[in-house]
Amino acid sequence: MQEFISQFWDDLEEYMEASEKLENREIDLADYKAISTGFGSYPQRGGEKLMLRLRLTGGRLLSDQMKCILECCCLHHVDVLKVSTGQSIQLHDLSLEAVQDIMPKVWNAGIITRGSGGDYPNNVMASPLSGVEKGEHFDVLPYAEITARYLMKYIDTKKFPRKLKVSFANSEANIPHTSVRDLGFVANPDHTFQVYIAGGLGPNPKVGVLIDQHVQPKDILYYVKTMITIFATYGNYESRNRARSRYLQDTLGEETLRDLFHKNLKRYKEMKNHELHITPEVVEKSGQDICEENVRIHEQKQEGLYYVSFHPIGGYLSLDQFAHLYQLIASLNQVEIRLNPEGGLYVINCNAKEARLVYEETTQGASDAFESSIACVGQAKCAIGICDSQALLHKCIDAVKKEKFSNGVLPQLNISGCISGCGSHQLAGLGFQGSRKRTENGVKPAYIVYVGGCQEQYKEKMAVKVATLLEERIPAFLVELGRTIQNAGSSYAEWYPDNKEKMENLIKKYE
Repeated sequence: MQEFISQFWDDLEEYMEASEKLENREIDLADYKAISTGFGSYPQRGGEKLMLRLRLTGGRLLSDQMKCILECCCLHHVDVLKVSTGQSIQLHDLSLEAVQDIMPKVWNAGIITRGSGGDYPNNVMASPLSGVEKGEHFDVLPYAEITARYLMKYIDTKKFPRKLKVSFANSEANIPHTSVRDLGFVANPDHTFQVYIAGGLGPNPKVGVLIDQHVQPKDILYYVKTMITIFATYGNYESRNRARSRYLQDTLGEETLRDLFHKNLKRYKEMKNHELHITPEVVEKSGQDICEENVRIHEQKQEGLYYVSFHPIGGYLSLDQFAHLYQLIASLNQVEIRLNPEGGLYVINCNAKEARLVYEETTQGASDAFESSIACVGQAKCAIGICDSQALLHKCIDAVKKEKFSNGVLPQLNISGCISGCGSHQLAGLGFQGSRKRTENGVKPAYIVYVGGCQEQYKEKMAVKVATLLEERIPAFLVELGRTIQNAGSSYAEWYPDNKEKMENLIKKYE
C-alpha cells in the first residue's frame, strides 16, 4: 500500500481540517463523522472517544507494522486492540488528538486507514492461512493483495451507494464466508476461481449469485471492475437501509443481474487492460520434521514448518499480549501474523522450535471452541449497538467453565450486538442477535437466537430465528444445553442435526 501514501496524503489534510473544526466547535459530531468514516475513524457511543480501524489485506500483519502500532498504543495509552471479523485491527477509546497522531504514522508503515469505513471498498479479506494451509487449492493471498491495491484507486474517483466487501477463499471451507460477500472468489482445484456477487449479511441476508465457475486468475480484475460498475449503476443511492449490493437480487432479479454483469464483463475484457501476472511468494526456510502434538500447533503444507493458533477472548488483545507477540516474532525469520475473521490469529512459518516457543508464550487465550466464540464490540463502544455482546460472552464463558465440558460439546457462538451482523450470527451454528424484550419489570436486554447456519461452500445456509431470550437467561440455557449433549456422549455438531426439535424446545424453555 506504500504507493498510495502520496496519493492520499492530500486527503489527510481534509481529515485534519475537519478535526480542527470539531475541536473549535465549528462543526458538530455528525458533520465530523461524515468525513472521518472515510478515513476509518468512527465516534464511539457517547461521542467522547473515537475508534480507528486499520485495514490489513487478508489479515496479514508484519513485524515492522506491529512495531508501529505498538509504539502508537504505548504513546496514547491504548490498553487493548480488537481483532475484528473483517480481519482488521480496531483501536478504541482514542482522543481526537490520538487519531490525528496515529493515522499518518500507520500510513507510513503501510497500513492505510483510508476507506476502511464509510461508503468505500472495505478491507479485502482472504483465508487467513492462505499459502501455508494443507489441503488448500492454491494461495489466494497474492490476488487479494493486488485487488486491494486496485480498489484503493476508486476511493477518490467513485461514489458507491455504500460499502463494498471483497473476499478470497483458498478452498470450499469458504473462509471468510466468501460466497456471502458483495464479491467473492473461491479457489478451485484447477487453479481457477468460482465468482459470487451480491451476497451479504445483516438485514435481508443473502448468499451471493454464482456468476462464473472457472475464472482464470489473470482475469480477476475484470470481475472487480464489472462489480464496481454494476453496484455504482444499479445500487440504491436513496435509502441507506437498502444501499448494499445484496438488494440487487431483489430489485433486478438473479437472471437480469447475471445478464448485466456478463454484458459489462465482456466490454471490459475487450479492452484487454486489466490482466494479471502474479508470481506467488515462496517461503524459504528450513524446519525440523517433528513437532510435539498440540491442539494449537499445526503443520503447514511446507515440510517442517508450523503455525500456532491463538484466540484472545472476545477478540481483544491486551497491549501486553500484543507487545509480547511482537517481541516473539520480531527476531524470527519470515514469521508473521495472520488475523482470522473470528477474532483470533495465527503465527505462521515457524519451525518446530519456534512453534513451541510461540505456543508456550501465548497461553492466555481461548482453550476450546466455545471460548473461541465471536463477539462484536457491542453497545459499550458501538454507537449503534443494542446489547453488550462482549459482556454476554464473558458471562457465558464464566458459567460454562465450571461445568468442564469436553471440547466441542458446546459450539463456537456468534454474537452480534444488533442486526448489523458484525458477529456473523446469521451463518452461525448457534448465534445471537442483540435486541430488547418487554417484561413486567420493564424493557430488558435480550437476544434473538439463531440456529443451523453454515458457511461452507455448496452448503451455505442462513441460520433460522428460533426465539428471543433475555440476556440474563442465556448462560443457564447454555449450561443445560452442554449437560444434555455431554450426557449423550456427543458434540454439538453431531447432536444438533438429529435433535432439532429438542433444541428448539430447550431454547423456548428459557424464553
